[in-house]
Amino acid sequence: MVQMIKKKKVCVITGSRADYGILSILLKELQISNHFDLKVIVTCMHLIPKYGNTYKEIIKDKINIYKKVKLPIYGDKVSDISRATGYAIDKFTIELNKINPDFVIILGDRFEALSFAISSLFLKIPIVHIHGGESTYALIDDSIRHSITKMANIHFVSNKFY
Repeated sequence: MVQMIKKKKVCVITGSRADYGILSILLKELQISNHFDLKVIVTCMHLIPKYGNTYKEIIKDKINIYKKVKLPIYGDKVSDISRATGYAIDKFTIELNKINPDFVIILGDRFEALSFAISSLFLKIPIVHIHGGESTYALIDDSIRHSITKMANIHFVSNKFY
């Protein structure tokens, strides 16, 4: 009797064209794999008309979008980003509870990635972080990236130095 191997559920977040460009090949491979059940959450810049509704590029690439999570970003002030971060933690927690993934994949250093990492950490979902360890010299991105790195269980860095 052949025993079926249970697919690993993996959830990936993408918030902008920048991270999607790096993630797109991985997402395509995960989607066609017999070993993974891919859930893609699309959020942030992808869903803002002013930035081109770039979620359409994901659809064009035939990547199945599990959920679009629109964040209330009212401006570029730090208080706007802080409020959106708190909102995102709540929304991502709800979605991750529904999916119950075996692990999540996070790329980069933006506030939505941090929110997703915090949700995953508290739900005890293993985190795979791509591009940790890099430095942007005194920008808030460094603190966010290094925070995600500290929460992550598996690290894929861009070179040996990191």
